This record gives sequence, structure tokens and C-alpha cells, in this order.
Amino acid sequence: MNGPSLLFVDMPSKPLYPFGFGLGYSMFEYGSSTISQKEMTLEELRSGGRVEVSVEVRNSGDMKGLETVQLYIQGVQSGITRRLRELKGFKKIALEPGDINTVTFELGFEELAIWNRNMKFEVVPCRVNIVVGAHSDWETGVVQLRFKS
Repeated sequence: MNGPSLLFVDMPSKPLYPFGFGLGYSMFEYGSSTISQKEMTLEELRSGGRVEVSVEVRNSGDMKGLETVQLYIQGVQSGITRRLRELKGFKKIALEPGDINTVTFELGFEELAIWNRNMKFEVVPCRVNIVVGAHSDWETGVVQLRFKS
């Protein structure tokens, strides 16, 4: 058989709702994500260095609401096959209508390391796309972190 195989021919293979998707009585808007530094050496990370990623979340609805802010990473050009998206943190916040809250996540060695080919839990040189949003298919506000040897 040539080409990719399709699991379903009568419907899309994508789920109806992405992981983390939730319905509520209010609407939330996300600002652009910011990162404390765009590059980090592997040695800095191994010796306890951490990166902060922040995003502003605004309740744009008419009612008080709860929102679960989620942080995902995606390793790119690492030489090791990684998951498409890895959930690395989440925080639940309560906001009154019109309120804005800045949510900050910290990423360190534990969150950014992967089991390498020698079965050691290690950080490998690569680029990491970091996404903070409401669910796993969130595409806006991607920031990048690069690990240098």
C-alpha cells in the first residue's frame, strides 16, 4: 500500500474536542505569551536554571468563570522522536467579568528533559516550542526556547 493509511474513511480521525477543552458560562481571551529568556545552555539547565513563561488571561464574558490555563511543549530538531505536544503544567484561575490575571509557569530540568538513546534522563540540544492556552490544539502565542551545548 502506498501513502499513509487512513483509519476512518467516513469521518475525520481528529477528536471532536481537543484534550483540555471545556465548556463554561464565560469567555476568556489570552494575550501573547512571554518568556524570560530565549536561549539557555544545557549546563545552565542541569545546574538548576529555570525559564518563566507568562500569559495574561482576561474574562471577556458577562459572568464569573473558572479557566484552566495549560502549558504544552513541543521538541523540534532534537534527534529524538518526541510527542507532538507534552502537557507540562496547568493552573486553574477564577476571574470576575473584565478581570485580567497574569499566569506564570516555570520550566526546569524535570519539565524539559527526555530519556535519551542511552536511557539517561537528560536535556538534548534542540528548539522547544512552548504554547500556553486553553486546550491542546491551541495555536496562538507560541514562544521558542533554544538549548545550546
